[in-house]
Amino acid sequence: MLVPLELSLLAHQRGYLSPELALGWRIARHVREVFDGLEHVRIAARRNNDALMALSILSVKLGNPPADLSRSRTSKPWDFLFYHPLSGTVLRWVQNKQNTQLSNDIVALGDRLDCANDTVATIRYQRAVDALILQILNVSIDMLGLFYEHRCRKIKCDAPRGEDSLRCPQCGTVVFRRDLWEVDGWLGCLSCSLLEPAWFVCH
Repeated sequence: MLVPLELSLLAHQRGYLSPELALGWRIARHVREVFDGLEHVRIAARRNNDALMALSILSVKLGNPPADLSRSRTSKPWDFLFYHPLSGTVLRWVQNKQNTQLSNDIVALGDRLDCANDTVATIRYQRAVDALILQILNVSIDMLGLFYEHRCRKIKCDAPRGEDSLRCPQCGTVVFRRDLWEVDGWLGCLSCSLLEPAWFVCH
């Protein structure tokens, strides 16, 4: 199967080509176009899989520090989150599983291949994997999942001492005013924002 050179190199480094690896490459290519590269982009993922691995390799290769890529420790309404601090832009990506995952019967077939020497089953499974990879590489990015774009900025605080704390308008937690973020016009603490708290542990 012919695939783009960059994806081929990723597959060589991983030792195999999977649909998730192809998906990570497609997502990375789109995000690079939006942000003109990945050098300053912080990335968070809901799951640790080949798609995250592809983003990790491409991110580091293009100069993004490994510390800016994290796996979320809590449940999130997105599969990948991207934050570009220089522009204050946040991209949330939600996967369309129908167009990006193998069917349950093919997954079950793959799970049984290690236990049986079944050439017909192996061929059927590989054809399904190849077909899904080609689909991921060739359909519109909107068919793979949806990107949601937001504007996010840290609130500047000039409050005098003693007036620096308040309750988060979203969750009610007491926070310092300087820790509030504005996202598309509404205010919230870091936990309520669209950002990933792990990005800011060392900042």
